[in-house]
Amino acid sequence: MFCRRRKLLRTPAVALVTALMLVPMMGAQAEEDTTEPGLESLMDRLSDLETLRGEFRQNTLDGSERRIQSQRGEFQLARPDRLYWYTEPPYEQAIYVDDDIIWNYDIDLEQATRQPVTDQWEQSPALILTGSREQIDQRYEVEQTSERGDYATYTLTPRVGDGTVESLSISFDGLVPASIRLVDSFNQTTVVNFEGLERNVSLDESRFRFEPPDGVDVLEQMGS
Repeated sequence: MFCRRRKLLRTPAVALVTALMLVPMMGAQAEEDTTEPGLESLMDRLSDLETLRGEFRQNTLDGSERRIQSQRGEFQLARPDRLYWYTEPPYEQAIYVDDDIIWNYDIDLEQATRQPVTDQWEQSPALILTGSREQIDQRYEVEQTSERGDYATYTLTPRVGDGTVESLSISFDGLVPASIRLVDSFNQTTVVNFEGLERNVSLDESRFRFEPPDGVDVLEQMGS
């Protein structure tokens, strides 16, 4: 899940997190039986994925492809709809997703934001790995843009082009995700490379749940 760092004021600000669960939207379109080859191929690669854990390296590039930020961390995910994403210092942050709630915990700022995961769908593309076929189809058009042996890349374009994400791509080495690349509306590119992955291993379910420590400011953004 991607983390673009910015200092948070003690106000109800929404942090852009590094991390697709989706409220029903786009009505009738979501009920249509779409048969996009790219979507079907992507879901084939995800169909047997139950859990995944490993490490990541994340680089943010400006419009000239110059690196402006670099981060490392670890993650765990369980399908459906659970994710833990930890970014190491100096921009220490932890993301917890459990069903329909997402916590964004800025450790050095001692501040945590709780909100519906639907509010972070577009800004948390790593959650694609936990989403269902219907959730992905509702938000994105999916095209398989390359294939070479077991290595394949899928490009996902938002169906509604009024958000932060311009496009994102996911590359797989066989059934294992290798990288995610996101281009945003500010002409910045974020590249996450995965390493040391363990697929379908037993995970501790408590890892996806968050209880704010004493002294941490909690911002509630749960809507009406």
